[in-house]
Amino acid sequence: MLCENCGKNIATVHYEQIVNGVRTEKHLCAECAEKLEMGNMFFEPENFFAPLFSDKVARTARVCKNCGCTEREFIDTQFVGCPECYETFADLIEPMVQRIHGATRHKAAKIASGDTRAELSERDRLKKELQDAVDKQEYEKAAKLRDRIKELENGNK
Repeated sequence: MLCENCGKNIATVHYEQIVNGVRTEKHLCAECAEKLEMGNMFFEPENFFAPLFSDKVARTARVCKNCGCTEREFIDTQFVGCPECYETFADLIEPMVQRIHGATRHKAAKIASGDTRAELSERDRLKKELQDAVDKQEYEKAAKLRDRIKELENGNK
């Protein structure tokens, strides 16, 4: 596709703009995009979030008392320097955790209803005994163990 501005060069910049529901598309070569000052509209990952945080950083400029990590360092790297940083930068960290994990508090996994540690360990012990009985070809014992394991799994004690 040729540049819509000069009509000579191949269009390498594709620009789309939506204003009040009206979509406008332009296909330009690099030189015309530069002349029309569209060259600075390219996506640069390192500068993508800068406008979101620049005012906040200028106002607060927090520093972790323990390790000296600054708010600017945290925003740039998204790494904390020590456990104290989690408290210092909590207002920045919590929305990130919420977005990534869906919650900011740990939700423990639920054990199947009725299961206790004793029942789980008994079931594991019986399964091991069952395997030993099968290996030794003690099929009557294996059948009894199998039935007991099924009872435990169905909630019958």
